[in-house]
Amino acid sequence: MLKNLAFTLFLLSCGNAGAEQVRQNIEHILENGLRVVLVETTATNVVRAALCVSAGSADEIDKVGTANLLSKVLAAKFMTGMNDNSVQYASESSTSVGYDQSIYYFCGTVGNLGSFLKSFGGLLNDSSVSDGDIEEAKKAVLRSIATSNEKLLDHSVATREARKCMYWHSGYGPDGEGTVDGVQLISPEDVMKFKNSHYSPENAVLVLCFDPNKVNPKNVMALVQQEFGQLLKAPNVKEVRLQEPDHHGSVVTIMKSSDQVSVPVVELYYHVPNFNKQRARALNTEVYLRYLDKALHKSLVVDLKVATSIAFTYALWNKDSGDFCVSITLGKGIELNEALTAITSEIKYIASENISKEQLGEATRLVFGANSYEGVDIGDVLDKLMQRLGAGQSLNSLKGIGEEANKCSLGEVCKQGRDIFSKDPAVICILKPQPPAAGGSSSAQ
Repeated sequence: MLKNLAFTLFLLSCGNAGAEQVRQNIEHILENGLRVVLVETTATNVVRAALCVSAGSADEIDKVGTANLLSKVLAAKFMTGMNDNSVQYASESSTSVGYDQSIYYFCGTVGNLGSFLKSFGGLLNDSSVSDGDIEEAKKAVLRSIATSNEKLLDHSVATREARKCMYWHSGYGPDGEGTVDGVQLISPEDVMKFKNSHYSPENAVLVLCFDPNKVNPKNVMALVQQEFGQLLKAPNVKEVRLQEPDHHGSVVTIMKSSDQVSVPVVELYYHVPNFNKQRARALNTEVYLRYLDKALHKSLVVDLKVATSIAFTYALWNKDSGDFCVSITLGKGIELNEALTAITSEIKYIASENISKEQLGEATRLVFGANSYEGVDIGDVLDKLMQRLGAGQSLNSLKGIGEEANKCSLGEVCKQGRDIFSKDPAVICILKPQPPAAGGSSSAQ
């Protein structure tokens, strides 16, 4: 989601990621349930690792920001462990908490492998988190919230509000860090309860990227077994996630004025199927979205000329509902209400039309390319793997998406498009230019 989510990791900061090609991906499963994915790359001394825990802000029952606060505590302990092992140079780490998962990422040299596997193991095993650790992390989170609120652009504020309306709680997207008042109420007991409930080997995926000519994969798995093999499954873990209530078909409209835009920006949000629960429908949806992207651009930008640009974001890998957003920047002088009517009508009209075989072929080729995990740059693969594996997908399941896309039928793809887009969106978000102040700028001396 996320696109939402989400999760932008600066892979290029650790060597020339663009020069590394993924040769193959292999998945192992330890007896305690930990999934280990080895991503074999070419010609590099760099090792990248990510621990993806399938627990995010949607797993918070009452105190938004708990998952993010825990991640800050563990990230600090991780780096302390790395420094204790004298790994202080040529390395980088980052932490991301999304709707469905928490990702801990590290990039270093081949010689760092044993040290960061030991530190990663501590993320699942270390029970020595103190109240002081949590309080220090809480101070850092509160500073981050205050700073981000000061710098947040109006478009981000509007998008955040739209996401809340889509998912009815503030655990989605940027709000996953919580609010100042909310974070202050999170106790050390809340943090440890969340950790003990979700941070266990059967609820995590370890992704390791390395050149097998520099590191023997058998030796890598031996190290993994050494650091992770003795970890125990969490007792009686039950998945309790926030559930979105029925909106009863109502459309939520959000309108904000801003001095940061010169023309209106219209965003339409839809709930769509996801791969976790509705694989066939989600695949047909992804194919249809590739077609809709081109069809809507031709209609609104080229033919009707009501818009200057169109951007799509969608997430089909969430554990629960998938989501799709189309963002449309209107042309100068275009009347907002007329444009909004034209946009919603055009989407429904396109959905009512059939797709040609040629259009279907082009869309499926794009989906195939977007779901390739071998023979492409590591920078194109690792981010997708982390998010999708962390959301509960298996590697074999991911590898099959591209081939399955080539088998999508014209009738099923068209039907999926009609099912989603013949209806109104769940949320309409409009950011329009701020009216000029009385007297205008000409009065300024």
